Amino acid sequence: MGLSAAHAERIYERTRGKDPLFAAVDGAACPTAPPGQLLNFSLLRHNGVFRIGLPVPAHPQFTITAVHDPYGCALVTDPVTGVQTASVYRRPLPGTNLGFLSAVMWDGRETVVPLNKATTFSANLITDLKQQALDATLGHAQAATAPTDAQLTQMVDFELSLNSAQAFDFEAGNLSDNGADGGPYFLTQVPFFPGDQRFSGLESDTRAVRSQRVHAVFEMALLGRSGTPVDRARRGNFQHSRADNHGRSRAKRCFESTGDHRHMHHVSRYA
Repeated sequence: MGLSAAHAERIYERTRGKDPLFAAVDGAACPTAPPGQLLNFSLLRHNGVFRIGLPVPAHPQFTITAVHDPYGCALVTDPVTGVQTASVYRRPLPGTNLGFLSAVMWDGRETVVPLNKATTFSANLITDLKQQALDATLGHAQAATAPTDAQLTQMVDFELSLNSAQAFDFEAGNLSDNGADGGPYFLTQVPFFPGDQRFSGLESDTRAVRSQRVHAVFEMALLGRSGTPVDRARRGNFQHSRADNHGRSRAKRCFESTGDHRHMHHVSRYA
């Protein structure tokens, strides 16, 4: 549930670059183009990455040096304020399974209230996701006015309704058969609190039972049985993700998702 370079290229060709995905603010390699030239969308079209302009702190404990700057905006200084903006490029995060987050955004900058206790996790996650949606609307979408709280609630409700997981394996078959818990629906029923599997080193609620069995959620009803290759695949299908000697996956996967994801290439862009 993300965005591939191939998908971005198809959207570009179909819309001739007019889709909102190719906004200058983050879809282009740089938000402005040299005189007489068009905006460059090659990084999004060929690599599936967006540009994010981040202000350099007033008193940083680091320095940034542009060793190679083919697009001319790696580090730009505002002539009026003197604030430097660094251009960073990243793939969009998946827009599903947000109910299992322990921090919002790659660097946690949208985690305005901590996600470190079972008692406050749900409410704080909604607060954090609302802040992310607000910043994305004003920043990425360049809205003239901020969305209302009701609109932010709708955005977050939509995001939290999306789950994705492997549902089928060409060797094992349906991963929900015989008591197995494959597929996205099961994830909608799984309770979660930070610290359950020691995510991010955060302190969990004192009631949290820590466990080293980080793959316990994938254990299946057939775990205690031996038998056919299908049985073995069902009770340990995640092991098939290891590549063989030729670098190819031993088992192909099919994924399903819950919720309405018709516009996921826009939603995941802000995640």
